[in-house]
Amino acid sequence: MRQTNWFDRKFDFSTHDNIMPSVIERLAGTPIRVIDKIKNIEVTKLTYQPDTKWSVLEHIGHLSDLEPLWQGRLDDILNNEKELRPTDLDNKKTTMAGHNNKQPKDLVVTFEDIRKQTIDRLK
Repeated sequence: MRQTNWFDRKFDFSTHDNIMPSVIERLAGTPIRVIDKIKNIEVTKLTYQPDTKWSVLEHIGHLSDLEPLWQGRLDDILNNEKELRPTDLDNKKTTMAGHNNKQPKDLVVTFEDIRKQTIDRLK
């Protein structure tokens, strides 16, 4: 199955269905799903960078790196800003973070902690 590139996705907010509880549940469960996906994988495989792209650990670290952006964008929405704050499309924070030198569990705990802050605000 081919996944749609992030920037090619279209989001439709035209319905009035109350999907927020489902969205919150999905967001809250992400750290648990990450743990389940990597629990039996050797660290050397988690740090492997196919074709110089990000490794699994870099992707996990990227989730934590981006969470403050989502929190800030929530502020933007609540403050009725005309535009949401921009992101760094070069992903310098993730590229420079050295996530491959960190323990997988530490990366997930960091992500879980910062995601919980987002969930609490959404609730």
